Amino acid sequence: MVLGVGREVVALRAGLSTRVYGLAESGGVVKYSIAETTLEAVNDLLVEQGQAEVVLADLGWVPLEW
Repeated sequence: MVLGVGREVVALRAGLSTRVYGLAESGGVVKYSIAETTLEAVNDLLVEQGQAEVVLADLGWVPLEW
């Protein structure tokens, strides 16, 4: 559960399947665009609850080195 809502709500806000969102939430490897989309959805929920927005690093996202 994120911000008091289920993963289905965040996934729906981000336009992602619950499987893809779950992969991102659990720290799995996802495309940068999915990470950005998830961040936007989380920030929308934070703003609605009167909380400060976060950045990808706050969510534990680390870019892979190639």
